[in-house]
Amino acid sequence: MPAATPPVRIFVSYSHENAAAVQRLQDDLERAGATIWIDHESLIPGMPDWEEAVRDGIAQASFVIYAASPEARKSPYVRDEINLARSRGRDVIPFWVAGDDWLDCAPLGWGMTQYSDGRDASYAAGLQKLLRRLGLAASEDSHTPRAIATEAAAARISSIAPQPAAPAMSGSVTAGVQAILKGLDTSHTIHEVTPAAPQPRPASPRPSLLAMPAERFPERLATLGYTPQAREGVEWIIPPVCLVPAGQFRLGSDQAHDPQARDDELNRRVVTLPAFEIARFPVTVAEYACFLADARHQAQRQEPQQWATQRQRLDHPVVYVSWYDAFDYAVWLAERTQQPWRLPTEAEWGKAARCVPREPLGASSHRIYPWGDRFDQTRCNTNESRQSATTPIGWYGPDDPDPHAGRQSGASPCGAEELAGNVWEWLATAIAANYSKSETTEPQDSTQNRRLRGGSWLGNAEYARAAYRGNLRPVIVGGNVGFRLVRASPGSF
Repeated sequence: MPAATPPVRIFVSYSHENAAAVQRLQDDLERAGATIWIDHESLIPGMPDWEEAVRDGIAQASFVIYAASPEARKSPYVRDEINLARSRGRDVIPFWVAGDDWLDCAPLGWGMTQYSDGRDASYAAGLQKLLRRLGLAASEDSHTPRAIATEAAAARISSIAPQPAAPAMSGSVTAGVQAILKGLDTSHTIHEVTPAAPQPRPASPRPSLLAMPAERFPERLATLGYTPQAREGVEWIIPPVCLVPAGQFRLGSDQAHDPQARDDELNRRVVTLPAFEIARFPVTVAEYACFLADARHQAQRQEPQQWATQRQRLDHPVVYVSWYDAFDYAVWLAERTQQPWRLPTEAEWGKAARCVPREPLGASSHRIYPWGDRFDQTRCNTNESRQSATTPIGWYGPDDPDPHAGRQSGASPCGAEELAGNVWEWLATAIAANYSKSETTEPQDSTQNRRLRGGSWLGNAEYARAAYRGNLRPVIVGGNVGFRLVRASPGSF
């Protein structure tokens, strides 16, 4: 006899304010054959028996469903449940049950996470999408028919708006662009980006660790903390990250401390940010190659310029990527990993580049470079270093492949490397004269100039200052322009 199919065990994390909606969901999931763990009123949150029951429920679950609502987002119990589930490697699937705006229901960093809309009239289609994700089929007596004519349309990704083609540029590149790209042949730097149309996606098994061959994953990346994974024949690479603790930080600079400070850096602002994790290095060619190799989207994606040459340098930052390319990569990695990866805001990047947690509003907020106030060409790849191209990640400091080269670490206080030099880094934030947009993520379809930070191998030390604010149109690409990602910290969900 064939082995019995193991039951799909589901843990539902929710606010009791949404008990009626969650009960409806529970009924339909059980009709579809799932085993549901859901806490009951007899278990009082915060008591030892409740905590033990929650731990057991998550440990036994195949999936964890987050019943998304404004109340659930604010619940410390829901937050603890989701954090525990993620720490145990469980897939956490958002199912929107209440609220008018998804961003009011989305935990920090989950604004672009895929979800199923289970509110009111959208419930039937949302349930179908959820069941496919879980690998279940709706039962004949569920609230939703097994097959509906609009199934394909209903299953489309609802959390990510289709990206329009990037606007074409006419005339010559502006002087401001030339100042940032410095000598780049702009006749080959601009292209239109046409995103993949969202498609229905069936339920996915858990990712597995992968032994990728050296031609796709050089051993050096493993020594730096990168982790290859795969699911459904699709490979991706998880980068090492550095924790930036929650708290305040002062953006900007002043000319008394930094004579090179520009006018748009002087209107300083104190921000308060939740904890987050920033990738230790910019996104590498190896990571981006996985994105391009995903067969589901190959027809819609363009290889960056000089891709054949870039593929020979898998441990270098990927370049010739537009803001739209960087945004698409972040969405793709978030989808594959079910983790809230995205581009950093200007405030996040600025804090990661120089904040010392014990003195967030003190000396660290005046720091000119990630390592201190004095420029040092042995700590970063700028024009002064005379490298004349990108360098491998980890080229400076304890991971330098040549310990006799005399290079030193350029790490910021949080441990992030190469926030000065090597490649400019696209940010999620649009240009603004002051820091009024520093904590915001610009909509995908906006054509406003986006911020870049960090300088590059092509520019001088002034551009590599931690407070320098570059900007470009989101369609621009260059041999000195890349990006890195951030992820919401598990402790700040």
